[in-house]
Amino acid sequence: MKGLNILIIEDESILALNLSLQLKEAGFHVVDNATNFEDAFSLLKQHSEINLLIMDIHLNDKIDGVDFYKQLNEKIPVIYLTAYTDDQTINKAIETQPLGYLAKPLNERELFALLKLAALKRKPLQTSKENLLTLPNNYIFDREHDILTHNGQRVKINGKKLQLLKLLIEAKGEYIPFEIIEDELYKDNPPSESSLRTLVYRLRSQLGYDFIETQRAYGIRLSMQNSS
Repeated sequence: MKGLNILIIEDESILALNLSLQLKEAGFHVVDNATNFEDAFSLLKQHSEINLLIMDIHLNDKIDGVDFYKQLNEKIPVIYLTAYTDDQTINKAIETQPLGYLAKPLNERELFALLKLAALKRKPLQTSKENLLTLPNNYIFDREHDILTHNGQRVKINGKKLQLLKLLIEAKGEYIPFEIIEDELYKDNPPSESSLRTLVYRLRSQLGYDFIETQRAYGIRLSMQNSS
């Protein structure tokens, strides 16, 4: 199905092969299959087009699938597979807000229903023009859906970087003191000075060094030149 690029993470070779063939025959694009989380992480770094994980929770590995998923910086939608249906396993998986949770042996109808849902979620979001903010360097931020684009292409930004960008946007070109940034982004866990500097550096590195202006020992602001 157009739009889905799937990575299967499953250490049962026969199940993985059958699932891959089943998906391909139904028109889905399977990028690859990983039998452990180290290989899965490597494949995710190599293939940025991967936008759906079908993953066994209980691989023969050091950690389980839920813990591996929590370690991913970019939260790709996931469908969990497992032979275990106990409440503890299910509740732990639910905390990561997966697309779904399928017990083995797999029910084909349930699997394809979840894949259809994943495809629907890939459809472009409709956004009213008043929620689109033009930023420096040809960036546009969708305030309704927290989506940043550059020359029409979606930019991957999440976590603290996204929070900092939203804070800068809300300030409308005014300087934000570093103390305010700490309070807003870190609440009761104040960061070290170097951690905050690193966060600002990472955002500037990604979006352009002239994107953010710094007032030494005071704060930062979004450059509003050529923006509206």
